[in-house]
Amino acid sequence: MKRLLIFSGLVIIMVMGSCKNGIPFFGKSKEKDAKIATLEQENQALKQQLKGIENEHTSEITNIRSDYEQKLAELQQKIEAGTASEYKVYYVVAGSFKNMKYAEDYSNAVKKLGYEGKIVPGPNNFNLVATGTYQTLKASLDAMKKIQDSISPEAWIYFRN
Repeated sequence: MKRLLIFSGLVIIMVMGSCKNGIPFFGKSKEKDAKIATLEQENQALKQQLKGIENEHTSEITNIRSDYEQKLAELQQKIEAGTASEYKVYYVVAGSFKNMKYAEDYSNAVKKLGYEGKIVPGPNNFNLVATGTYQTLKASLDAMKKIQDSISPEAWIYFRN
């Protein structure tokens, strides 16, 4: 019994002596608490930075989409009046991403739903995921309404020559 107590005491002394701050009883060391607090602050700062980037992205794509909706309305009026010709291609866009990996993942999801899922380079370095490619404005408008009802209520039409 004495040997067991002496052995246990020696083990405790060795363990406590090898620790930088000793063994805290029922808690964390002050150094670990400080590291955790620092990491939590860094995490919070990164979350705020990410939120800012997301807001910037959303604002930028909203502006692009609004611009194209305005151009589309003007084009539609001109085509109906006979003062403008059709563009060569129209894309119904269901998603817009600056990160190519996200665009590829979304493209694959769109393809699984039975749509084209083509990635088109868009304005401001966006990668646009198109559900389909159309030759006429009317066809693209009809498809856009379908996509807005089924995949993305914020689908829009991107066009270029």
